[in-house]
Amino acid sequence: MKPIVLHRWVEILSLDHSFEMIELDRLAEYGITGVTLWSSFEWARSTDVDNYYVTLPLVYRKHADLNAIRDQDMILRGAHFLRDYSLRAHHHGLKVLHAYHLCNFVGARMGIAAQIRAKSVQTGLLDKRLDWFNEQGEPDFSTPHFYEFMATEAEEFLDAFPHVDGLFCWNCEGSSYTPARLKHQTVSKAEIARRAMKAVYEVCQRRGKIMTHDIHTAGANKELSQGIIDAAADLPELILGADATYSDWHLHLDTCPWLAQMKKHNRIYMGFDASGEFFGQGRTIGGWPRWITKHFNAGKKHGLDAVSIRSSTIAKDNSCLVVPMLEFNLRVALQLALHGEVNLDAEIKAWWKRHFSGELPEGMKDVFLSFEDYIEKALYINGCNITEYNPDHGFSLKAVHVAPGYPCWHSEQFMRPGTPLAESMCRMIPPWGQKSRPVQELRQEKLDAIATCDNATAKVKAMKMAEEDRAYFLRKLQQARDFAEAYLLTINVVHPLYQLLGEHHDKTMTDPRSALREELRKFLAFADTMEERWGSEWYRRFVPKMREFAADIPPKLYQ
Repeated sequence: MKPIVLHRWVEILSLDHSFEMIELDRLAEYGITGVTLWSSFEWARSTDVDNYYVTLPLVYRKHADLNAIRDQDMILRGAHFLRDYSLRAHHHGLKVLHAYHLCNFVGARMGIAAQIRAKSVQTGLLDKRLDWFNEQGEPDFSTPHFYEFMATEAEEFLDAFPHVDGLFCWNCEGSSYTPARLKHQTVSKAEIARRAMKAVYEVCQRRGKIMTHDIHTAGANKELSQGIIDAAADLPELILGADATYSDWHLHLDTCPWLAQMKKHNRIYMGFDASGEFFGQGRTIGGWPRWITKHFNAGKKHGLDAVSIRSSTIAKDNSCLVVPMLEFNLRVALQLALHGEVNLDAEIKAWWKRHFSGELPEGMKDVFLSFEDYIEKALYINGCNITEYNPDHGFSLKAVHVAPGYPCWHSEQFMRPGTPLAESMCRMIPPWGQKSRPVQELRQEKLDAIATCDNATAKVKAMKMAEEDRAYFLRKLQQARDFAEAYLLTINVVHPLYQLLGEHHDKTMTDPRSALREELRKFLAFADTMEERWGSEWYRRFVPKMREFAADIPPKLYQ
């Protein structure tokens, strides 16, 4: 039987060479036809994710003087790995695509904290190519310089790695000079995207290589997304993709709003996250078949030429090829791509036999599927994935506008209910998530998530199963519960904090100072409890980030 979707790709993000090779050896058995490497570079240190994460392992020829501001040792290691990886992938009958971020230049390495907090990107290129930039220090995309650089970089990359089958392109938040961030240009974001895409596309066409382009619908600027779709209409062999990352607004929307437009002129693919990119991190959550099926069916109506499945995230222990709670997602996505439908009962039984002992316990299906209900309640505030204090994206100070300098986690959520949120916080999410909601609703979502865990825990304790398997699920449920409770306690801290620093609109709170003191005590006590249970590195240093947040609250506010 002919597969419903011809091309079935997996995206590898683990940035650990040995682990990537182990994953590669397992892909063909799942029905995968190709693999996309987000990077050829290993993750050097967990505290210093260098910015080579979004570039190519390439020694420049035409722009040889720029090699001096790049880490040549790291580039050499990345090049050796890519050649070995391509050989091994082709041995398994898999095509290899490599991520390429248009409008990007990566020079000197930067620590991740510096990258996140930098108001302007300083890659070292400005000193070498002053004439490429405008007076405001941005690349001048009205000139041909950067487009020529992109075409040359793509050309030289394919010279150096002729066995790579194509480029998996982005033009959004991953690029150092993404048009979405530029403020001082004489040409539009759409025009920048058009010129950049055309430059790289022509190289791929000459070489007979695949070119895909992901519009990353949740993260990108709306104008840029539309511009990419319009530009792709003039690039007939381009495969245009809609990234449906689980933890973004796709959780609540019916589907990506761009699909019909995308399909008018191009072949299309949809990208699925099977590994819990942001908050989940594969450590406490289970499968999300409802979401995968919903978006696949939406894409199928328009005719999908490919699906791209994100199989792992930054940390190597998140891969859905090896983590039982996530492997289910990969199987569901591939069953849909191969057959157009999936039998959940059969998949859950088969999943149980692959990873656990005995027969599937009665009630386990309900427990496993309840994780998807949990995710909808535990991971969000105001329905949108925009928190800055979280286990994956680091900690960033966010000041309350009326009191500059005071950090207040996610303060906009605690304005008077019904206040419109800044567009940058809620772009492209449903209308109901574009205004602040009563804090009671925010709390109730977390309480509902906790109740989901408690109900599932009671069911697991009553099931007939091997004790080792029971302990596994109880551990995952406790971690999930702790995660939800940590966010509940954070809400309880920030609510009085906002009443002290922002508008004191909640008249039921007669003594915010006292409330803040008491809630902060509970918050820090729970941080101690979680650290005792899981250690300080759990959830990518979740507990230390809680303490950082608490330490940033001026003591004079609650003492």
